Amino acid sequence: MYVNRQVGDIRVVDIALLRDYRRLGVGGGLLQRLIDEAERGIYLFMIRPPMAMAAGQP
Repeated sequence: MYVNRQVGDIRVVDIALLRDYRRLGVGGGLLQRLIDEAERGIYLFMIRPPMAMAAGQP
């Protein structure tokens, strides 16, 4: 995962997982940690949603 951090701003530049680690909650866990951090007063910006979200999957 590539994250661009600036004062008051977190940007997820790219996130990718090896096939064996997909659909195990690894990516969601990483994003949740950033979201938790953002809830403490930092803005989280994602240009496009994760593939599962874009496909309408939980």
